[in-house]
Amino acid sequence: MVKQYIDKIEDIIQNEKNGINFKSRLQIVLDNFFNLKLEIHIRNLLVEIFNKNLESKYRAMAEYPRYTFKNKKRVSVDFSILKDGKTDFTMEMKYNFPTDDSFFSNYSKVIDSNFINRKWNEEKNVDAFLLIVGKTDKRFLTNIERDCFEPPLNRISQYQLSERQISKNGENFWEINLEKVFKHYGDTDGYSYKKLKNIHLTSRDKLNFEFQFYFLFRD
Repeated sequence: MVKQYIDKIEDIIQNEKNGINFKSRLQIVLDNFFNLKLEIHIRNLLVEIFNKNLESKYRAMAEYPRYTFKNKKRVSVDFSILKDGKTDFTMEMKYNFPTDDSFFSNYSKVIDSNFINRKWNEEKNVDAFLLIVGKTDKRFLTNIERDCFEPPLNRISQYQLSERQISKNGENFWEINLEKVFKHYGDTDGYSYKKLKNIHLTSRDKLNFEFQFYFLFRD
């Protein structure tokens, strides 16, 4: 059942679905929110497309289910799908940049805490984990930020690869780190790993942006 939901989400991301083109809608998001981490925007877009013209017995939800964690605080799962009013699929999501977690060399700790060891209602495993990586040209983004914003500002350009880092390690060294981490889990019994085709967009500020999508899910 988990694989079927992963296939549905992949179909939404890679193709026009229910009369809505994910890539076109992501373009609008990038044009307006290039200075933000886009996890919530992408999550909400997946919910919207999934629910459009869908069979009434299925419904995607954001920040659901909500529950009490260790009797101390209220928490929620990023994305879920309900069938006949009951939670049938849950997924945690993260949006990162190429330099995060030491260029993803330490990313296993994020996967462990947000997926492998994550339970909701302190008993049920989260079914899947979706990582989205946003990559762009650091120098070009820095110039846009300089033109648009007054300092001080926590600029997201600082999380993109510098020319020095690329010259020293190669442009795709962080991807090699990331795929090693995901492949490690994907080769473990009970888990599967899938990387989708990258989406390339150019913002209205002429900023070239690449989105990468990595799934890890329970068999």
